[in-house]
Amino acid sequence: MNGVMIMKRISGSRFLIKVLVVLLIASMTFPGAVYSLESAKLIEDGQHIGPGTYYRNMNYITPNGNFMVNMIESKFDSEYIRIGAADSGSSLTNKPVSYQALQKTNDTGRVIGAINGDFFDMTTIKGLTFGTSIIGGEIKTAVKTSTVLGVTDKGDCFIDTLNMEGAAAYKYIQYPVTSVNRLRWADQTVIYTPFFGKTTVNTVAGTDIIVRGVDLPLKAGKVYTGKIESIIPNSKIAEIPEDGVVISMPAKAFKQLAGVPSGAKMSFFVNFDKKDLDFAVSGSPRLLERGEISPKVKERADALQRHPRTAVGIKDNKIYMVTVDGRQPGYSDGMTLYELVEFLLGQGVEDAINLDGGGSTTMAVRKQGDAVAKLANNPSDGRERYVGNSLQLISEAPLSEPAILRFNDISAKIFTNSSFKPSMYALDKYYNLLSGDIGKIRFGIDSKTSKIAADGTYSSGSQAGKGYLYAAYGNTQSKMLVETVDNVSSLTVANDFVLLDPGEKVQLQVKAFDEKGEKIIISPSAVKWAVEGRLGTVDAGGVFTAGNNNGHGKITASAGTVTAAVGAKVGKTPVIVADFGTLDNVEAKSIRSDAAIRHNQKEEPVRIGSISLKLDYDFENTAGTSAAYVTFKQPVKILGKPIELGVWVHGDGGNHWLRGNYINSAGEKKVFDFTKSGGLNWKGWKYVYVELPQNEKYPIALEQIYLAETAQENKNSGSIYFDDVMAIYKLDKDYYDPEIVSVLPEGQEIGVIAADRGYGIDPASIMMYINDAAVKVKFEPETGKISYTPAKPLKKGEYNVRVSLKDKIGHSLNPEFTYTYIVK
Repeated sequence: MNGVMIMKRISGSRFLIKVLVVLLIASMTFPGAVYSLESAKLIEDGQHIGPGTYYRNMNYITPNGNFMVNMIESKFDSEYIRIGAADSGSSLTNKPVSYQALQKTNDTGRVIGAINGDFFDMTTIKGLTFGTSIIGGEIKTAVKTSTVLGVTDKGDCFIDTLNMEGAAAYKYIQYPVTSVNRLRWADQTVIYTPFFGKTTVNTVAGTDIIVRGVDLPLKAGKVYTGKIESIIPNSKIAEIPEDGVVISMPAKAFKQLAGVPSGAKMSFFVNFDKKDLDFAVSGSPRLLERGEISPKVKERADALQRHPRTAVGIKDNKIYMVTVDGRQPGYSDGMTLYELVEFLLGQGVEDAINLDGGGSTTMAVRKQGDAVAKLANNPSDGRERYVGNSLQLISEAPLSEPAILRFNDISAKIFTNSSFKPSMYALDKYYNLLSGDIGKIRFGIDSKTSKIAADGTYSSGSQAGKGYLYAAYGNTQSKMLVETVDNVSSLTVANDFVLLDPGEKVQLQVKAFDEKGEKIIISPSAVKWAVEGRLGTVDAGGVFTAGNNNGHGKITASAGTVTAAVGAKVGKTPVIVADFGTLDNVEAKSIRSDAAIRHNQKEEPVRIGSISLKLDYDFENTAGTSAAYVTFKQPVKILGKPIELGVWVHGDGGNHWLRGNYINSAGEKKVFDFTKSGGLNWKGWKYVYVELPQNEKYPIALEQIYLAETAQENKNSGSIYFDDVMAIYKLDKDYYDPEIVSVLPEGQEIGVIAADRGYGIDPASIMMYINDAAVKVKFEPETGKISYTPAKPLKKGEYNVRVSLKDKIGHSLNPEFTYTYIVK
């Protein structure tokens, strides 16, 4: 490797950044290298990700703190590289940086790096950036003055103050424009475009002018003219037309414009003191100005506090995108603004601005081997935050011939008589991932006891040894060291749990490790299998076939003297996920409410056995969404792939919203509904359930069941009880109450559509009452339609309709269904 490494200790600063080690890499870095200087240590990885573009991950470990830094350095005058920006798209909302990058990636332009952009509103107008935002020349939002990273339509890049001016005019009447797509305050004039949303949002009433027929999108340096559709006095919210704008003015403007006729022309414009802007992303404060720390830094209240940080800087023809993870003790502490400035200076940056930080700090990188940019840092929220906009580096380099071929792993260990297909990738000279026709890759080995197939599948022999696996594609080649071993230190069965019906089959998988905990590739056919409990059989390839009888036991795998086992069950009967017999793993949590849990006491409701869980909640005197949670401290893992998750609930008729969430095998949190909003409307016991998606990433683990309320008028207190949370694998038992799906449209017939998930509705149980008088109904089992046709037309007025029924095993509607039928 050719490279120059220069170490320099940052000294003479009263800030803790003095412990950082500065490394300047001339060309390729040293992946996985560790550099140390006195008590400070830097672990760094890096790689080229595009023309003139290099990504670095730098882990500074020092006595004064840990700093995990990600940085992209790019020559923006390189051929095929351009700087861009993105947001959610056509409407104002938040989206993650990686999503914004994916939306801008196509066959002619690939986002190779991105960071989050401006600070944004997280409460009133979610996603609205604090400063000016220009995307593709379109003014998404604008204020009088912003500090921006700007890019002209010629690709020139700068960091500077950006000033806006604008005006809206009808004939000789002219009003200065205060901002674009902002919350309007008194004595301000704001232009609202369709990007803002369906309606305007203002703090005080004013005069809203609806202008249609405007040639959008809104760009600087152009005078726009449209026709006035209406002028609305004393307005705080107005609908924004798809083909126009709303010009929202102070209330006093109505006196001047009251007589303006519909259809009259109105003009407006917005300009900036920097011309031909293609992109602009705002930030605050400015960190560096011509190589010197900006006086704006000391004005920030958090300047001396360590937080996750995002910054962008430039010098000559280079742009630097930087993120610093934080709020994660032992991993990364974040930086003060002064530490961030010191770091940027150490990289040679001359001009820089601070972008949104904290939980918003995000970097996405298209690393070698990846087709798209993916999350590269570790956000303090534990996941990507939805943000207002982002800065992007885009490669427009065309796909070309393969220049780099790499195995994803440089070495592998494999157990005897096993096989694997190594993963690999090919890049062109611009670091674009090539889809690659596998048939064009040539494979070879230098081992006499192993075999290699044309598709790259490597099969080990019966003897231990070492050898290389080779691959060639075009004029490039790669190799991987493969070591065959005849013993393992530990073994596990990869199947989480085997749950089958009689006669069903499943492929068993095993994982093996050496004494250092490193993975050893092992095939199911390379181990010996044994089945306990006469559950079924395992063939030579590791396929388990369930026997004809229900039962449970375990399946054992052996590799030499090392064994591993997995539980197995034949017969997909319901599995109790939680019976609340103990509260060791259960706790109450709340948001804008009070909540408490305990076991039922004497004479309190219980559905099965002698124990249920009581949840007391109090939503009174709170604002916003309230919720009371039953939380499993350690999420409860659910076996196999259930089709349904259900729970018995003793309702109090509080008309709240019963929900829950689970975590899938990919770590994704999924929220689900046991009822619709307001749907917990029954009293007594009822089984409620959620159908689970077939394509979920199983296994899943139940984390919470909770009661929520969004309607202020329904904030009350009460108690509900839970019993037996169940995972259902097939619908062979009827736990379900019948339900009313819908009401028949008003017409000749009066009635409802009923449904039952179990064995169906009992026709003999159906009763309908109109104003408490029983009527004879018609029932259609195929559709669930229950109807009554009056012999004579009903008189005008309101009629109370009440329906009761049961299913074929005696479950009743809970609650009884009522509605009002109106004859006009």
